[in-house]
Amino acid sequence: MSAQLPGRGGLGAPAPGRALELGCGTGTNAVYLARHGWRVAAVDLVDRAVRQAREKAAAAGADVTVLHGDATRLDEVDVPGPYDLFFDLSCYCGIPRTAATPTPPASPSAPAPEHDC
Repeated sequence: MSAQLPGRGGLGAPAPGRALELGCGTGTNAVYLARHGWRVAAVDLVDRAVRQAREKAAAAGADVTVLHGDATRLDEVDVPGPYDLFFDLSCYCGIPRTAATPTPPASPSAPAPEHDC
């Protein structure tokens, strides 16, 4: 993550708050954000990735809630919003526009994802 991204205090970086990572994989970015003051919930569909993300967060002593579920169906996952930051490192980019039917955003002011990366 660059110095301009959340957590590093770079110019224009938002102050830590509540973050939701979509498609967290093994949790590297979720742990990074948590170590920099963010309260993080992270979602992934792959069992093994969720298990590894939980292990990584525990080993780092990072306060990350890792949830197993479909990032396009957040209404089926217990995501305790609202959030100040949505972090997606190519999760939505890999979903064809016709296949994705995202649920309402976890924040009333959040725009719906575009899916065209």
